[in-house]
Amino acid sequence: MNDDVRREFSTLTAREPIPLARGALLIAKEEYPSLDIDEYLDKLATLAREAEPIVRAGEDTVERIQLLSHFLFELKGFEGNAENYNDPRNSFLNDVLNRRLGLPITLSVVYLEVGRRLGINLFGVSFPTHFLVKAVDERGELIIDPFNAGAILSLDEIKARLKEKAAAYELVRFDGFAFIFPGVGETLINMTHFETPLTPSGHAEMLLEGRRQCDQLVKFLRNEFPNAFSKATVRSYGLPGIRQTRWIVGGYTLTADDVRTGREFPDTVVRCTWPIEIHDAADEATWEIFGDDHMHYVPLRSLVPPETENLVAVGRCIDADVVALSSVRVMGPCIGMGAAAAHALDLAGDHSLHRIDVPELQRRLKRNLTETT
Repeated sequence: MNDDVRREFSTLTAREPIPLARGALLIAKEEYPSLDIDEYLDKLATLAREAEPIVRAGEDTVERIQLLSHFLFELKGFEGNAENYNDPRNSFLNDVLNRRLGLPITLSVVYLEVGRRLGINLFGVSFPTHFLVKAVDERGELIIDPFNAGAILSLDEIKARLKEKAAAYELVRFDGFAFIFPGVGETLINMTHFETPLTPSGHAEMLLEGRRQCDQLVKFLRNEFPNAFSKATVRSYGLPGIRQTRWIVGGYTLTADDVRTGREFPDTVVRCTWPIEIHDAADEATWEIFGDDHMHYVPLRSLVPPETENLVAVGRCIDADVVALSSVRVMGPCIGMGAAAAHALDLAGDHSLHRIDVPELQRRLKRNLTETT
């Protein structure tokens, strides 16, 4: 970007809410310096005007979402470019509007911009390797996949069908994760459950049980969701992972209230947003989802036992109650804790961890603690 464009982009991203389409078009000016941003904002406005009489016919949010998807993907021909997923033009909003082909995130920008102009309450939802749109009204939320022609992904519907069909497929868990990798034909599924084995033979038995559950789950997906999974096979079986084991007694016990209220600490070393996620029953996990602006924190004291001088615990081994630990033992916070531990030990050198320069440690961890990009 030239300096003027960079300054405008910097100013734009400091606003709340961020003018999404203009921001995306400013990024496109890196590739197309002569790009007329107003021309493409007008194209989005024109799409909204054309869609309005169609979408307004819907009696509720679900019908309006279905009609908006019909307008964009059937009448106007927008679609996910699965065949040439890595084509750079999929990333630039002007190209997406011209070619009607894009990535999950650029098609979501089109969907958000047109839908918001029509009064639909829409938000972007970031998923691993994917991007979706969330519609919110007084009755709840709908998840929409613009890359797949606006398919509505209702978690309640899927869970209801899981419970209904569980016995027939010998399934033990009724919820979980399905991370879709667009363009490569792969989905990562995490929907198995078994108790932690306590013996070597028990570990082997759980490996076999885990694979059995995977095989039954694939049968369920192929039969119940044939449009997406009719040809699905297992490429590889994951190894069993233990969510929770022993943990230390640190200088501070992180609590569920700390997580829920987003309490900050003078010795904060990690921030994260992961929900409370408790797997205390085989059939269904307990999820407590936070709002988009929520953040919670982990103090250094929870990583360091008070009676030791050079020991740091991270991940599922820190001092926290069961509920708080369920939110901070996942991969992102663990990476943050690992970085904090490494820097803390470096600062301590041959001396005690209890006497390190905490502001200097936080300065080193600035990217995780304060930066937004």
